[in-house]
This record gives sequence, structure tokens and C-alpha cells, in this order.
Amino acid sequence: MKKIKWQNTIIGIIVLGVMTAGISKFLFGSDATVNDYSKDESVSIVGDNNIVADTLVTNDFTSETSLMEYLFVNDYAYIQAITDSDDKVIIYAVTNREGDFNPTLHLPIGYDITLGENRFIELDEFDQEPEWVRSFLGAHNFYYSEEYYFGNPGYYQTYIFALAGAGFLGLDSDSNTDLVVPPGRRNVDSANLDDPDVNEFRNKALINTYVVTSPLLGSRYEFNGTQFGPDDIQVRVLKSTQKNLSKEKMLINIDKLSTEVNISIFKNLLGEPAIVQAYYLSKEPFPPSGW
Repeated sequence: MKKIKWQNTIIGIIVLGVMTAGISKFLFGSDATVNDYSKDESVSIVGDNNIVADTLVTNDFTSETSLMEYLFVNDYAYIQAITDSDDKVIIYAVTNREGDFNPTLHLPIGYDITLGENRFIELDEFDQEPEWVRSFLGAHNFYYSEEYYFGNPGYYQTYIFALAGAGFLGLDSDSNTDLVVPPGRRNVDSANLDDPDVNEFRNKALINTYVVTSPLLGSRYEFNGTQFGPDDIQVRVLKSTQKNLSKEKMLINIDKLSTEVNISIFKNLLGEPAIVQAYYLSKEPFPPSGW
């Protein structure tokens, strides 16, 4: 009698295992278990050795956003594009890498900001306080940015001007031969224009990055302090993926970039991206409450 009960138990375990595997396959489309990470297909990361990953493992919060990041790399600039689930560009950022390569953003409010030439102190000509100022100085990288929103005169778009460590820092400029890094302490990102250290920095530092968002995107996401543009640690292992365009042609193509277009437009103008990966944009103020 005990032997029959033992056999029934074994059979029950086997049946239960088969049923569990079947349910998992039905729900997740594979033999994955509930603890598996989600995978986005056809995502590639090309590095120094041209190693291509067929899939990109992402966390749950990333897959929920349905945003993707494309980073285009050439000898003159880094161009970041962030798209929604329809492959529409909702944010793009341009960072110049050389002192004699100077893309210009023509603002609808009547100002032009030229990368590698204009300094942050010149943004005071807007006669408007920035929505957010971030000043970060870490052990291996730094980042400074000012975020502006001009309402209807600015087409309801958000504009961010930044100094990214991966871009041109003014080291080969006659007027700025010293490395200028933003004031700040690790994990303390918010800043105030009344701070004397911030004011001194704004007088010296060149803008090397501009960021443009889709209209009214700020009503869906909080950009406060979000770092856009190239990530220093990531891009230093990348090589240029666009070799054929002259500086003049690249400047013309960058000037054609816009939000609200399909990412295919960026590929036609800039070539294939060096990085394609899932992207998370917080819907909470940055840093998130509770940090």
C-alpha cells in the first residue's frame, strides 16, 4: 500500500511539472520562467571589437516604457535620439567632439546657440530662469545642464543646454586652456544660479550639448536633472560608424534633425547607430522621491 502511494506521488509531481512548463510556455511564449528577464530582439551594441549582441536584457521598468535609445557616433559629434513605441523621435541631443565643429540650434524665440562657442553665461540673454539646473561632479565623470521651457513661443518644446564630459571641453581653445568642470558633490545634482561657484563656472564653460524634446513632452515626463547625450564610460569604447561625410555635410545634416519624425530619417542623415538599447525616462521628479 505504501509503495502504491509513493508511485502516485511521483506521477503527481511529474504531471505538475509538465503542466507548469506548459503554462509558462503559453504565457511567455517560450520555456522562460516567471523569474526570467525580458529580452528585446534585434538590439545590437557595437564596441571596440565590433562585437554584436543579438539581444539586450532589460529590467521590467525599462520594458514598460517602450522607449528606445539610438546613439550615432562620428568623428565630429555624438547624436542621441530617443523614440517611442511608434519609432517616433521624441528627444534628440547633439554633442560636438571637436572645437572646429560647431552645430547651431536655431531657437524659435529668436536666439541661436552654437556648440563649442557659446558659454552658459550667455543663456542669461533669454531673460528667463531655467526650469532646472544640474551640476554633478563624480569620481570619473561630470555633467552640467540647464533646462528651459518657453511655452508657445518655444513651440512648447523643452530645451536643455549642457556640458558633457564626452564632448569638446575647450582644451584646444586659446581663450579657455584649462579644464573647466562643474561644481558639485557626488549624488548632489541640483544647483542654483546664485551659487558663486556655479556662476564662476557659467562664465568659463562652453556649451557642448543641446537637447530638444517633442512639444508638451514635459507634461508626460519630468526631465529634472536627467542626463541626456553620450555616457562618458560607454562611448569611450566606441568607434565612429560614419566615415564618409565631411564636416560641412555633417553640419548640414544635423541642422535637418527634428523631433516628431521617424527614426529612419536620422539613419538616412547620420548612418547606422553605434548603439541601440532600451531607454528609461522617469515619470517622477529626478532624483525620485525617497532617495
